[in-house]
Amino acid sequence: MKEDYEIGEVVCSDCGLVETGKLLDPAGHSGFGEETHNTKSSELGSKIGKGRGPRSIRRATKKNKPKKSYLQKLYSLVDEVVPEGRIRQAVKDLLRSYDDGEKKLWRLRGKLRGDGTPVYRQKTLVVGAVAALNVACMPNEAGAIKERWGIDHIDFVKSRKRFRNYVAGNFGLTDREGVRNQRKREILHNLGRIRDILAESVGWELASAVYEEAIEELAEHYEPVTDDQEEPIGAIHNTKYGTKSSEIAAWEAALVAMTEFGLAGSMRWLERRVAPTSGGNLTSRYIKRAAALASGSEEE
Repeated sequence: MKEDYEIGEVVCSDCGLVETGKLLDPAGHSGFGEETHNTKSSELGSKIGKGRGPRSIRRATKKNKPKKSYLQKLYSLVDEVVPEGRIRQAVKDLLRSYDDGEKKLWRLRGKLRGDGTPVYRQKTLVVGAVAALNVACMPNEAGAIKERWGIDHIDFVKSRKRFRNYVAGNFGLTDREGVRNQRKREILHNLGRIRDILAESVGWELASAVYEEAIEELAEHYEPVTDDQEEPIGAIHNTKYGTKSSEIAAWEAALVAMTEFGLAGSMRWLERRVAPTSGGNLTSRYIKRAAALASGSEEE
């Protein structure tokens, strides 16, 4: 008889007959997959300390985690206080241009009279950039933003001067007439697209009538859409369309005109074809207004 402890059997040396197969202690041995501690791992590596891992690994993970850039933080502040439209985009463009062409904004470390926190410094830069747009004939609510954020007046003036000097030095004096002509071209271009697509649904004659009505609507609110257009007596941002982009202004004026002609049923169809990305809420508002007018619950 030969005892084979490797496989746990007693075998006859002459004929190969297995006398017994119980040499192994079952309490001290198990095959792969017979116990839970031998199950395959569902993921690479092991979790240590309830998933926290070594401090060096945690530091590396934290270091590699994406962070908001300084400009992105400024953009978020702009979004908080400046309505969507051309003013908001102009502020962001100015901040980016200064950061790229003049000096990195995060490097500005001048002494401030305010609380001196990073957020206060960021707010001071943003409100200064907003105020500087007055040089570009783009009136805004910089004064109200300054009060809302509690920016010290001296800090505000210094920040505004920084961006005003940059605008004047790099772009020269703003051609007010040129700005208004550019606005006119953009609005008429967008209205023309709306008219052309609307004509597919209601015909050219009615679509043209909507176009003309939209121009009258814009002219009543001092938008530069006609040759003899008067400029507003007060600030531009106090007019209905003053702070809105040319695309949004054209779309809303078209909705006003379509309401006038009883074309609320075509608004959603037209929205899917030509409306700006953020025009959905406007469409819903004017559909409701048209329904109210039709039921007599709202006066014109």
